[in-house]
Amino acid sequence: MKIAIISDIHEDVESLKQALHLIEKEKCDEIFFLGDSVGFSNQFYDFEATKNANECIDLIRTNCKLSVAGNHDIYLTQRFPEIFIQNNLPKNWYELSYTEQLVLSRDKFWLYQEEDDPQLSDENFNFLKELPEYKIMKIDNINYLFSHFIYPDISGNTKANLILKKDYYEHFDFMANNDCLISFTAHRHIPGYLSIFRNKISYKDFGTKKLKNKSQIINCPAVVSSSRKSGFVIFDTINFELFVINL
Repeated sequence: MKIAIISDIHEDVESLKQALHLIEKEKCDEIFFLGDSVGFSNQFYDFEATKNANECIDLIRTNCKLSVAGNHDIYLTQRFPEIFIQNNLPKNWYELSYTEQLVLSRDKFWLYQEEDDPQLSDENFNFLKELPEYKIMKIDNINYLFSHFIYPDISGNTKANLILKKDYYEHFDFMANNDCLISFTAHRHIPGYLSIFRNKISYKDFGTKKLKNKSQIINCPAVVSSSRKSGFVIFDTINFELFVINL
């Protein structure tokens, strides 16, 4: 099976359409979405004239077999993810002012003060609100974990800067507890991808890679057009090959 994995669209419908066109040409069997359909800010992106959150979500709903929530999806729908509970954030979190949130979170969480309101339809809002924070899929007798970010912050709500091998140990334990061989994540807008094992973290450029049959995390690039190179992933589950494609 050939699975296309897209993530971090941030309302960039033109880049999403380009990715879907390439995915169709590659004759992928399924498309999986790893979160953040919304989340536009002029501070980071320069496509305000063409941004269209509703069209992005319509395309995701139509084309993607699997979808999970990203931190911007969580924020927009004012959900209370597991990481909020673990950090004892108050239940009225979304009613607090920016200053109150900043003090309570000790600047640990993203607060989104510069973010535009995407004016979603009720149908698309409810779609985002119902997305799980992660999904485990069994394909050819192998379990794969799909999420926006790394456990315990599995939908990417904190400003965690994971640079050490030990920063991923909890995620590897979570994978082991759920009998998952490979985890696909996103969120970090890597210009290429990250290949992560318990004893090694490697930045990789766009291209083709034969994966090892051992526990690992693949951190995928973003679809959204920005100052970093963007792209998506195709994973061949039969040949265990990864194709990381630059848009």
